[in-house]
Amino acid sequence: MANLTLPIVRAQVLIALGTASRFFTGSAEIHGEAEAQQTTNNNLNQIISQGLTILNGLKPLRGEVILNLIANKNRYDLPNTVLNIISHQWGQQQLVAFKPWQPSYPKNIPNVRYDNAGSTGQAVLNPPPSSLLLNSLGSFMPLSVAQRWTITENGDNTTVDDRNLDRVILACRAAAMLNILTSRAGDPLKNQQSKNLNPQSAYNTLMQELNTWAMG
Repeated sequence: MANLTLPIVRAQVLIALGTASRFFTGSAEIHGEAEAQQTTNNNLNQIISQGLTILNGLKPLRGEVILNLIANKNRYDLPNTVLNIISHQWGQQQLVAFKPWQPSYPKNIPNVRYDNAGSTGQAVLNPPPSSLLLNSLGSFMPLSVAQRWTITENGDNTTVDDRNLDRVILACRAAAMLNILTSRAGDPLKNQQSKNLNPQSAYNTLMQELNTWAMG
C-alpha cells in the first residue's frame, strides 16, 4: 500500500480516457515537446482536481487527527485536508469503567465540533478541558474525521492510497466527460472532433457507478 501521486494518476487517466485524451494533451508540433508536456500535465491536474471534488461530495475519506490538548484552551487548528469531525472517544473508557460517584469518573468531557469560519478549520471544544481532566485522561485526543481526497505531486500530504486508484480514475473520467461536454458547447470544431463521443451519456453512466459505490 502506497500513497498516490499526481504523476501516477496522470498516466493512468491518459490510458483510461483512450481517444478522448486528445482533448487534454498539448501539441508538440505547435509548442515543442517541453511546453506540450506541461500543457498536458496542467490539463490533467485540473481533471484530477475536479475528480477529487466529485469524490469529496459523494464520500469523503475517513481518517484520524490527534489533538494535543492544553488546559482551558478550546480551539485547535486542524490540517486543511479535514472536512468535518465525526466523533471522539476521549474519556469513553473511563465513563464505562467507573461510576459517577467514584473519584476516577471523568466529569465535563467536552463536546467537539468543526468550525471552518476562519482561514483554517478548527476543532472547538465545549467546555475546554480542565487541568484536572487532562491529568486524568491524558492530553492526546484522537478525533475521527472526514477528510478530503487529496493527491500531491510527490505524495506528501496525500490522503489517498493506491487501493483507491480505480475509484479516482472513475471520478476523473467523469470530470473529463463533463469538461468535453461544456467546452464543445457552441464550438463547431470541438463538436466535430467529438462527434464519435457521447460525453453526456458517458458522464451519466460514470456518475451512476460512483453513486452506487458511495451508497454501498
